[in-house]
Amino acid sequence: MTLTVPLNHAFRWFIALGVAALTLSVTMLAPGVDARTQTHHTVKGRYGGSITARLIFPPDCLNPLKSLTAGAGVDSAIFDTLLSSDERGRVRPNLAVRWTFSHKARWVTFFLRHGVHFSNGDPLSATSVKYSLEQALKSPVTAAGLGPLVSVRSIDRSTLRVVLKSPFRPLLENLRFAPFIVDPRSLRTQQGDASCRQPAGSGPFKVQSVEPGFSTVTAVRNPYHNWNAPWIHNGGRAYLSKIVFRPILSDTTAASSLLSGEVDLTRLSVSELDRVQGNAGITLHEGYEQAEEYLGFNTAHSPFDKVAVRRAIAESIDRLALVKVALGGFGKPAFSPIAPTESYYDSRAGTYAPRHNVAEARRILAANHVVGPFTMITYPIPAFATSAELIQAELAQVGVKTNIVLKAIPDAQAVLRQGQYDLNIDILGGNDLYQRFHSSQLPDRGGFNVTFYRNAQLDHLIVQSRTTIRRKAAVKVFNKLQRFIDSNVVIDPLFTRLLVVGTRSHLRGWHVSQGSSTALFPVWQDLYLGTP
Repeated sequence: MTLTVPLNHAFRWFIALGVAALTLSVTMLAPGVDARTQTHHTVKGRYGGSITARLIFPPDCLNPLKSLTAGAGVDSAIFDTLLSSDERGRVRPNLAVRWTFSHKARWVTFFLRHGVHFSNGDPLSATSVKYSLEQALKSPVTAAGLGPLVSVRSIDRSTLRVVLKSPFRPLLENLRFAPFIVDPRSLRTQQGDASCRQPAGSGPFKVQSVEPGFSTVTAVRNPYHNWNAPWIHNGGRAYLSKIVFRPILSDTTAASSLLSGEVDLTRLSVSELDRVQGNAGITLHEGYEQAEEYLGFNTAHSPFDKVAVRRAIAESIDRLALVKVALGGFGKPAFSPIAPTESYYDSRAGTYAPRHNVAEARRILAANHVVGPFTMITYPIPAFATSAELIQAELAQVGVKTNIVLKAIPDAQAVLRQGQYDLNIDILGGNDLYQRFHSSQLPDRGGFNVTFYRNAQLDHLIVQSRTTIRRKAAVKVFNKLQRFIDSNVVIDPLFTRLLVVGTRSHLRGWHVSQGSSTALFPVWQDLYLGTP
């Protein structure tokens, strides 16, 4: 069973906004699979060799400043971000080696790494970083991740200052994922489609060639890349000489290609795991994603404007059954609008979120004369559609009829923004809940709050969660925020998925940052070829 969700770093913002672009496949390892997970180590690898990595779909552009689907995973090999995220999800240096706050946390000054060059030989400077940040501000989605940013100033060649209208706690976390920093000169010297095919980044690899329709993207070692973030093992140039990124749409074909050795790395669907389990030539890697699937309510529609009705709907749903049926057992129930793998998740959420209680749900729904039929909209993707079918059956047991409507992602998003639905199943990630739940972000104001929920106390808590810089104080705010959303059942969290990637066993050095664990994309710089 394959579920498609946004996976490159820019998509972390997309998920957080609830704009489910859903374009890269992530998968769940079935229970009982004897997966041999390669452990994280610091053994020095050997240089040379080439691998083929599967892409779920062909990218439409390799320039991350022109397309949110840029690279479909290629981008993390050829570009860098200002900050990075280690295996524990902590903000760590990357292109910026340190940063300071001043003017009541409204000014953030970044000090850039010396000696960094783009793959075309141009030196990285504050001016080039400034360009990428300013381009990101032009997109409503990526601009949201930069918060109340007023201006970006180049102080000198290696010093950059970001000026904010007000303190913005998520800024550093968001800069781990986007924007990718692109050499502005490489874009100015290329016209039209050329800027989509040969953008210059500072990552460990550079684009060598692109076949028509992006049917194959070949990246080779960037000779100018001679550094690493502090949590990356390889302190110099990439071990591998070449990575061939090849789109394979079929999960069955991808698994066959992994078994035959035509592909060295691919995400695997649950339906294909039996074919690779126990194969000595394949290693499986797994990890929980930093997002969750949830049931949403259109609170502008009666009876979902009543918290008692929303709670009763939530109480009718068996999350453990959802995990078993929709995920093949590979996942865990969710109880908070913030996924358990995210920072500021309240581990006590399971004690105050609605729990499965069919008798109480039936009583409350009958008392409020809730019978339907109601429209439940989601995407024609197996895990989403299966979840919808199980929820439909569970609601029928408490006397509520629902009609499932499956729509392609752009069409579904249009319907949600127009408010032409009652219930929806979607995906949510990140811990910045402003775009998704603040009342100023309703669709008629250009925002993404398709719950249509309005509450001054919730708005206040969301603003506090963004402006409280000290972690200890922020934890208290986030605990109140999660409790409010759960107690008022603004949405009903369902589950978080466990993801699996299969690699040929001769591919060594595998590890991921927590920031990329939704995709399980590896740290490309650390991969190397061992003995088959």
